Amino acid sequence: MDRKSSEVLWSEFVDPPRHSRCFGARVGPVQFTDVADMARVKINGGDAGVLWKAPYRVSTSALRSGTNRIEVSVTSPWRNRLIDEARSSTGTLYPPMTGVFTDDAEILPAGLLGPMSLVYNHRP
Repeated sequence: MDRKSSEVLWSEFVDPPRHSRCFGARVGPVQFTDVADMARVKINGGDAGVLWKAPYRVSTSALRSGTNRIEVSVTSPWRNRLIDEARSSTGTLYPPMTGVFTDDAEILPAGLLGPMSLVYNHRP
């Protein structure tokens, strides 16, 4: 993400298999491998929750039969913005914030780090 971005929107359309109920399975949570730094998830326009610590899962109660839209709005670590400012000042941040990190500080990973999956729960 560049310095002007603090949030990125990702969306995916999913169509859970219709046959899953026939074989005794039901859709469980939407699961993400890793999220850096935090993310808000919407399913079909409704708020499904905020992800900020493992396990990165939200309820799928808003899923319906047919095609569903899952949207994830990911916010990057504030630390990365401060390091970017140290590397090339824009003049938009004010002391003492501009002196927190030096230009050689490590940028942290940001975004959805790994795949999203629908978890199926099988009835005993």
